[in-house]
Amino acid sequence: MPSMSYCMFQNTTLEMDQILDTLDEAFEEGRPLKLSSAEKQAYEQLIDQCQRFLVHDEMITGQVMTGQDEEVDLSDSCYE
Repeated sequence: MPSMSYCMFQNTTLEMDQILDTLDEAFEEGRPLKLSSAEKQAYEQLIDQCQRFLVHDEMITGQVMTGQDEEVDLSDSCYE
């Protein structure tokens, strides 16, 4: 189910924490991560999305640092 726009970052971080915990556990235990072909494809897509996210982060950080942050609203309104 898609997240509502006002709390999509918070919801996504919860899901990403679950993914990272799974990856950490596999690495710490020295076991390979067993993924289906569909999950491998989704993993690769997630890598691409993370790279795109970092590009957006650089743009947002640049706006904030140059005082052009009027259009960037990252307010904490998820639970208000």
